[in-house]
Amino acid sequence: MAAKVVMVAVPAVFGLASIRVYRVTEPPPPAGGLVASRELPIYTPLPRSPKYTFVEAPPGALERGLTTVREGLLPVVHSAQSFCVSVKNGSIQTYQTGEDVYHYLRDPPPGFLPRLGTITTAGMLGMILARRGIHHRTPEPQLWELVLVAQTDCPVSNRQSV
Repeated sequence: MAAKVVMVAVPAVFGLASIRVYRVTEPPPPAGGLVASRELPIYTPLPRSPKYTFVEAPPGALERGLTTVREGLLPVVHSAQSFCVSVKNGSIQTYQTGEDVYHYLRDPPPGFLPRLGTITTAGMLGMILARRGIHHRTPEPQLWELVLVAQTDCPVSNRQSV
């Protein structure tokens, strides 16, 4: 068997040393012996032999027990997974809503803050009155009710000085 040796010098990463690579060529295999790798049938299955067939072993006690546990835990795992996904989606939506509100309140449109203050004041007053209960002794509206209606319905820019 005559071998041909080829020497190649490959510089290393930083040029500090070089590596020598030797290549040895072998003679081709005899015609009746080995099959070349390019001739192997990798895309077509080998023909089945009638003598030998694959018989799957029946599952043992351990495999049956693990299958039962896995099938029992599968609904729990799916519900926990859907819960985590819904929490994730809710937190992302809450974050995006908070970010939108932050950017909106940094530069609000004109007249937004007075209206927000009026609505907040009316809501808090409504909660206070609902807790105490309103007891009118007279059917005519009281002075503070008229002031509240005038403040809510008539903006400051439309009021005329007397």
